[in-house]
Amino acid sequence: MRRAIIAACVLVGTAAQGEPTKSPAQRFVEFTAGQQADAIPLENATPPRFAFTGSAAAVSPASFEDCATMLSDYATGMRDAVVGTSADGKSTWVATDIEYEFPCGMEGCDKMVAPRVHAAGLMDASGHAIAWHVGVVSLGGKTRWAVKKPGKPIAPPALAAGIDAGAEEPAKLFKASLADPKALAKTVSDRKDAVLFGSDAGERYVGGAAIRATLARWKLGFTVRDGIQAGVAPSKTTAWVAANVDGAKAGDKKPAPYRVLAIYDKKGSEWQLVVLQFSTVTADH
Repeated sequence: MRRAIIAACVLVGTAAQGEPTKSPAQRFVEFTAGQQADAIPLENATPPRFAFTGSAAAVSPASFEDCATMLSDYATGMRDAVVGTSADGKSTWVATDIEYEFPCGMEGCDKMVAPRVHAAGLMDASGHAIAWHVGVVSLGGKTRWAVKKPGKPIAPPALAAGIDAGAEEPAKLFKASLADPKALAKTVSDRKDAVLFGSDAGERYVGGAAIRATLARWKLGFTVRDGIQAGVAPSKTTAWVAANVDGAKAGDKKPAPYRVLAIYDKKGSEWQLVVLQFSTVTADH
């Protein structure tokens, strides 16, 4: 039985009158699964400015179908969510692992392991998502002994260039710091709610010190493959930057393809990296 179902990206605003307000992390999980959140109907929602789905990129989508991803229609698990609030208090970022399941009443369903992703995103004060990144790290399986990992990375679909007004500085900083692990590490915030996600399931690092140490250990330099997409939150002091990149260590004969979403928060006059997520696209998701 095919378990993968198209799940649309769902955005919401404030909670309906009389409905309990959900946490940013709960909202974010529902967004990625296409579930209606806080009783706000889909027709009242607005598509995100940008979304990396499981295998594609949605740039200024006109509809939710344009940013659909093949996972499932139920997000049943949220692991180790980190929620950060911008310095001006007007934006929120969420970084969490999410599991997706399809309702199953057959024998053996209790042993099945759900697909799992690393996911990070930026939302404004009203609860609307601005940009997010869903990176598949496990395809699940019939039992925990038969969990299937994504296959060999392939080049992601080409990304067009599009830098919104107000995002020029963080986009420039992003591109200038990628090639050198030390330069990239210097842009990382000291905040304890800063997060780095790698493309593998176990690659989760929280806190500025841990992120800088990890980047130094990876020793990877990155170059942008095609276009850069970037934008800002309504407050203009929190920004996101997305790109396809090639990563390699000194001496590597062939770079590896990745997708990356970076979220920056402005402290004084300085843009600081608070979320950095890498993922890969494979032929099997």
